[in-house]
Amino acid sequence: MNITRIACQPTTPLLTDDVKSATTKLKTNDAKAIPVGKKVIDGKDGKDGKGVKVVKDEKTGESSVDKKGIKTFRSWSNFDIVRPKNDHTYVYRRFESSPHKPPHIEWNPNGKELAKGYVFITPQSSGAERGLVQAASFIMKQNAEMIYAHDETPYDSEGLRVQTVHNEQYLTLWRGARKMSHGFGEVIVMNSEYEKTVLHLDAIITNMYGQKFLSTLDFHEQELTTRGTILVTAYNTTMYNLTQMGGSEHGFVTDSLFFEIDIETQEILFSWSALDHFWPEDSMLPLISSSGYGGPKSPYDFFHLSSIQAVNHDSFLISSRNFWSVYLISRSNGRILWELRGNTKGGDFGALPHHGRFRWQNHVRAHNVTSREMILSMFDNHNSLEDLGKTYSRGLLLKLKLPPNPKEKPEVLRILSPDRAKISPEYGSYQLGLSNGNQFMSWGAGGVVHEYGPDDGHDLRWQARFGYDETITSYRAFKDVWTGTPSKWTPALVVEKREDTVLGFVSWNGATDIESYNIYLAEPGTALKPLGKANVLGFETGFDLGVKNNETNCIMVAAVRKGQEIRQSNVGCIQGKTFVSTFVDSRGKATGDSVVEKTTMQKIMGYFSINIDLIAALLLCLFCCTGSDFTTMRFTHSALLLALCQLASASPCKPSSSVTSSAPTSTETESASFSIETSAATSVETGSSTISHDTTLTASETASASDLSVSTTLVSTLSAEPTTTLDATTDLSTTLGETTTAEASTTTTSAPEIPSNRVRNPGFEDTSVVPWEVMSGTLSPSSSDLHTGSQSGYFTGSAPMSAMMGSRQFIDPTWITPGKSYKFSAWVKITSTINCGYRFVACGHGTGSGTTSSIGFITETGGFSLASVTCTWTQAQWEAGPSVQIRSSCTGLSFFVDDATLEEV
Repeated sequence: MNITRIACQPTTPLLTDDVKSATTKLKTNDAKAIPVGKKVIDGKDGKDGKGVKVVKDEKTGESSVDKKGIKTFRSWSNFDIVRPKNDHTYVYRRFESSPHKPPHIEWNPNGKELAKGYVFITPQSSGAERGLVQAASFIMKQNAEMIYAHDETPYDSEGLRVQTVHNEQYLTLWRGARKMSHGFGEVIVMNSEYEKTVLHLDAIITNMYGQKFLSTLDFHEQELTTRGTILVTAYNTTMYNLTQMGGSEHGFVTDSLFFEIDIETQEILFSWSALDHFWPEDSMLPLISSSGYGGPKSPYDFFHLSSIQAVNHDSFLISSRNFWSVYLISRSNGRILWELRGNTKGGDFGALPHHGRFRWQNHVRAHNVTSREMILSMFDNHNSLEDLGKTYSRGLLLKLKLPPNPKEKPEVLRILSPDRAKISPEYGSYQLGLSNGNQFMSWGAGGVVHEYGPDDGHDLRWQARFGYDETITSYRAFKDVWTGTPSKWTPALVVEKREDTVLGFVSWNGATDIESYNIYLAEPGTALKPLGKANVLGFETGFDLGVKNNETNCIMVAAVRKGQEIRQSNVGCIQGKTFVSTFVDSRGKATGDSVVEKTTMQKIMGYFSINIDLIAALLLCLFCCTGSDFTTMRFTHSALLLALCQLASASPCKPSSSVTSSAPTSTETESASFSIETSAATSVETGSSTISHDTTLTASETASASDLSVSTTLVSTLSAEPTTTLDATTDLSTTLGETTTAEASTTTTSAPEIPSNRVRNPGFEDTSVVPWEVMSGTLSPSSSDLHTGSQSGYFTGSAPMSAMMGSRQFIDPTWITPGKSYKFSAWVKITSTINCGYRFVACGHGTGSGTTSSIGFITETGGFSLASVTCTWTQAQWEAGPSVQIRSSCTGLSFFVDDATLEEV
């Protein structure tokens, strides 16, 4: 259903509560006397209601007046710095025309030349208190002005940066959920118009967390290549015997994987597994650490793959944080070509100089690679949460002679360390080659970034902070040149009325190099009339229209770049004492707001020559055709109520409905709501009445009983078709709580009987394998080796690299009740294994590769053995699709399976 917005422009968005709160504050001040540097204290934060201190930035108060008398100024909220009392969250900024609240960057340059470009950060809160008021990915100017905020979601985001491939710029970032030392999510690639390509991983990745994730890609790397591919990481939970380290025989490790994926087809072109090449016992990480202890939901992260880079066309450079090593990997077969080890041994390059040794490193990159040498940069944490205080963290630059020769030791070219050295136990990045040769470093744990000169590791030219050390992290941060022009959303305009003037506030999330905004009078049915120009003064620009607020005006602006208008905004209107203003957010979705004062509600209705009760009737008629399960609405006229109920009962879309009516007493107040699903988002407020919708339209009205003649609830269902009964002589003075209900008559049929064994074709006696499926292999019916009957299933599979392989069957969800326990059993005979982990039966869920939540080991006796596991699927797992599986991670595996069962316990 499409809802027409009561405003100058349809389908425009809602202001958030935060923005409305800021709007309220601004209305209490004189529009013409916007003081530069004025301090406003004891404000209220619109989100959490906690006391805040709002400080005006006295350094950024430029203003100008164009030839037509329009005054341009940095909007109040543009340099509002909100500091919550007791540091409940980190200091942040807020705007009138945008819902985003980036952290306030406290920056300090020293006057030396800085590189061109913007700062790219993805701050996250590691603690509930003193964290961020809003976590997102941001592009910021070095003077703390925001350029772009990626859409805020309940997910974490990491790694926002610019990558250039064949002279085209792209933004990449990861979005998902972080678990222990890794994550599960998806990778987003955006062009200069912010058009997205979302990448998922089509590989079998096991997690033991019992959750459904966006995808199974990890956040540690998203590296584009010139081949039209992207290098990504994933972490796979794998069973492993940890007894040599003092752990369990049935322990679990996190296997570090990386993949090369074709961006266009999302086909996996290359895969690599650390467990295929390294023994967990050789890790530098203790078995019990903040990264895990070897349990199923806390696996031992023995390798920790933290970065990948394509080197030339035949190899990959990877970094293992927990092995303190950097490796060159062959693209053709995954073989280790050489190792640079950070401790005294040095690996294939011999012992490192004392000041060149590294530990727990991140973000390793190769530069100037030739057949004879390469330059290697890294962020050398030199600390972990279990290994603190040995040496300060730093940026490290090494020169390696190639091919490796212990007689030609690595040379330390540069060490970056500020005067006040820091310890960073996790995360961090070191970026070379900014636009003027400068260097950029993020300290990871703690929201601190530094820009250095091009040569001297102590030439600190700019430093900034965007969070508290103990509660804010940013996995990496970068500085780069970027040009963006959003194609999916327009400049966002909000118009404010004051006692004797009108103010406008405009921003365009993600647009760079905008010089000014041309301002137009945009009255319906007339041509645009130029009013003047507002020069851009930061992310959000404010302007004083210089018109009286009792005039009827609709305003629109157009963004100007290089003298040319490139995009028009939404329309904001001032009508008498009425304010109607809207904006579109960074996702192009409706998140704007319209505020209409009580005294002008009928004026707005008259503007469209329509009555509010007629709107209600229209909405009800439309509701009857939506098939909604439940609707409640209140009307103020009993005659209208009767007509509407009769209209509803006669609707050709819904044959009937049941009615429950009750009227309140003269001393009580009631409220009811009316819900219709819609894709638009609007809001109209008038006195005690609000009509709004955002994805789901909710109309609610509150009034005293003296204003009501009847309260009626209309109920309709799809599963039953009740008859409608409405007696015109019904006593409307029924006291609150007393109801008259017409009972619905329903006709039901008995549900199909659920078989005791939920596995179909359990013994392959159908002489086919349907509905069984395979994971990296083949499955066929066989009569050569049986447990019982005349058939069994025979699986065989092989792969050049270790892969999850086996067979599974999706269970009819109507045969499963979430939360109940079921026992899955199967007779399995393992006939061959090559480089396999544990073999097991499992309870799975999800399409694609699927995930497992419970497992049972297969005992190998040389014949058939019974393997069992108890399965309990959560609601989310049930919705993803429950399955039973026989699987293992191998390069080669074959087995027979027979007589599988899944029965309720």
